[in-house]
Amino acid sequence: MAQSDLRYAGDYNFDKCEILTTSGNRFDITQLIESITIYEHIFDETISGSIALKDTTNIVENGPIIGQEKLFLKISTPQSEPNEDTIIDYSKQPLDIYKINLQYGTNEGATLIGLDFTSQEIHRNNISRVSQSYKGQPWEIVKKILRDPNYLNSTTRFFYEETSNLIKLIAPNIPPLDLIDHILARCNSKQYGQSPSYLFYETTKGFHMRSIDGLCSQEPAYFYKENVPNQLDDKGVINAATNLQTINGFELVPTTDIEAQLEDGMLSSRLISHDFYQKTVSGFIYDYIDMYNNDTHLESNPLISSSIEKTKDAKLFVTNTSSGTIFNEGTNYPYESDSQIKNLQRNTSRMTQLDFGVTLNMTVPGNTFLQAGDVIDCAIKGSSTLSTDSPQISKLAGRYLIKSLRHDFNVSSKALHSMRLQVVKDGLTSAPPSSSTTMSGAGKSSDIAV
Repeated sequence: MAQSDLRYAGDYNFDKCEILTTSGNRFDITQLIESITIYEHIFDETISGSIALKDTTNIVENGPIIGQEKLFLKISTPQSEPNEDTIIDYSKQPLDIYKINLQYGTNEGATLIGLDFTSQEIHRNNISRVSQSYKGQPWEIVKKILRDPNYLNSTTRFFYEETSNLIKLIAPNIPPLDLIDHILARCNSKQYGQSPSYLFYETTKGFHMRSIDGLCSQEPAYFYKENVPNQLDDKGVINAATNLQTINGFELVPTTDIEAQLEDGMLSSRLISHDFYQKTVSGFIYDYIDMYNNDTHLESNPLISSSIEKTKDAKLFVTNTSSGTIFNEGTNYPYESDSQIKNLQRNTSRMTQLDFGVTLNMTVPGNTFLQAGDVIDCAIKGSSTLSTDSPQISKLAGRYLIKSLRHDFNVSSKALHSMRLQVVKDGLTSAPPSSSTTMSGAGKSSDIAV
């Protein structure tokens, strides 16, 4: 029976770890495990992971293990009332083992085996193609593709953010996940200012279809603080629950690159659209600073100074469209022919902001509560001796979105669960300094013939 008391930060319960082979044999491999890694990312449609075994029972031959097995897995952080939102549970919907990436003998008469696994939906995606028409709300269409037994045939939980628009489309014989990516580009959020920045990703809790604005609006799921690990409390004992919130280490990822932000369309862009039904050409301008407050961000101030020299032609988009009336079915035609005019520039900038935002790589004690896409609050102290603030809070402190999360379960020595997080925030706690002064073109030019 799984324990409910947390003994130390990083403690966990191995409730189940079994392999079902293609021959129908089922093996409990809990005693063979050296380590397990599970990885999730808000830009990845499915989770992935690996498991290392120290085999002393010749399971590779007896199974046999050929890289086509099912993995039943259940892991949890000790807690009084576990539920599906606070544990990692693949005991009923197994993972797919698809690759043997390591196999060699040791001096101890054992064989080290490395197996890679992923969600079953990846295999379904690789063996099926969608060739049919859909109409309706984008989130409803995504749900149909996800649940359809002819396509992804998923029974995994689906967390979605409602869309506000109606679309029609014909899938041109493409894999289901490719079709979902296509649909995301035509989504507008019902709740968050028509936000077009939708993501589709999987965590250990299920599939998610959320806008970046929707993710940024969440309350923090967990609070972390920069502290010395395993400190004693007032009673002289180590408080495991408190140490679970300790940041063991972090590094600031260098992401500032103004020229790349200009080239990628984050800061400004121009869209030229040709309506082939109305025979018109229209132009649309996007400016990051002007549009900042139209989106929901983690912080109230933009990433760059408003004094930056930029141009509306830094990024140029050219697209064609139709007004929609060419497909008119009545006086009130509810479907959008496409959403490029409304979505393309804004979506490009929002996605790029996650690449160029304030980014930290953090190592923290592991728990099975958190997932990619959650918001956390980090209390990080400043290190400067010039400030007179007491206590001094670093500019790195504040709310962050978990961009990726890697669970590392070590079994070979002390059972220890750690997590590697990459977190990002798309704004600053205080406004960057700005000035109307520019040095562009300063000084005299010289042209010299040689």
